[in-house]
Amino acid sequence: VGPIGIGFESAVRELKEAHARTPRVAWAPPLDGLAKHRELASSTAVVLPSRSENFGNVVVEAMQHAKPVLATTATPWDILRDKQLGFHVPTNAEGIRDGMRQLMSSPIEVLGVMGQRARVHALATYSPASIGATWARRYAQLLADNRSGNGA
Repeated sequence: VGPIGIGFESAVRELKEAHARTPRVAWAPPLDGLAKHRELASSTAVVLPSRSENFGNVVVEAMQHAKPVLATTATPWDILRDKQLGFHVPTNAEGIRDGMRQLMSSPIEVLGVMGQRARVHALATYSPASIGATWARRYAQLLADNRSGNGA
């Protein structure tokens, strides 16, 4: 549950009004900090049905909590499908519907295994230590290239 993107306020307001009495739709306020991590920890999975996303921090946060993720192909998360960390579905109603059906029909044990793989991947790839080591290697290579005259 996050903030409403700039320019989407009226569309979200219209959806809320249209579905105000629909018992299957819950409108939750944005969460951050400890409340967000509690919600992630208590979730079975996380869904990011985005039409446009340059990264999607919530995907990493969910994976750190050992949760499989369903994200659309409008996100850069094809690794969800490729490494079986979750689901990467077409960015249309049918794709999201089919992905949700697959997610919701998956045995909890299968989702747990996906989530554990996701956690291992997230910690190995996106932890501060991992990112720092990647940057340190890159800077060392740039310095070495510069000293040897191979720098750009």
